Amino acid sequence: MARVKRALKKAIAVIGEGYTERDYFNYIRVTRQFKFSFKPELCKPSNYKEIFNKAKQLKQEDYDLIFCVLDIDTIIRENHLADFAKRCKQLGSKNIIPIASNPCIEFWFLLHFQKHTSFKFYEDCNQLMEQLQKYIPNYNKNHKSQ
Repeated sequence: MARVKRALKKAIAVIGEGYTERDYFNYIRVTRQFKFSFKPELCKPSNYKEIFNKAKQLKQEDYDLIFCVLDIDTIIRENHLADFAKRCKQLGSKNIIPIASNPCIEFWFLLHFQKHTSFKFYEDCNQLMEQLQKYIPNYNKNHKSQ
C-alpha cells in the first residue's frame, strides 16, 4: 500500500508596528481561514530597525516567509527614508518582505470602501483619517484591542 503524501504547511509571519496591524491581519487570517502566524503576539509600537531584527530572528526559527508591515509616514516624518531603503536592500532575503503602507495601515482599510483603486495622495495619516471616518465614524487609530 502506497503512502499518502501530505503537503507541508508553511510558516508565515506578519510583523506589524502595533495593535491596528495585529487586529487587521488577525481578522484576515480568521475570516479567510489562512494558516499563518502573526508576530509579535504582544504588539508594541516599534520602528523598522526593531521589526527587521525580529524578522531575521524569525527566519532563524524556520519561518518560510516574513512580511514586515510599516507606516511610511512615520519613517518620512522622522527623516529616515534613505536609511529605511538601505536596510530593506540589506535584508538580502526573498523570505523577508518589507511592505510600506503609504501613508499608513489605515489606507488598506479605506480601500475596502472604494469601488476601484484609489490614486489620491495622502500627505500623512491624519489627512487619510478624515476620509476613513466617513465610512467608520468612530474609528480610533490608537485603539488597543483586548
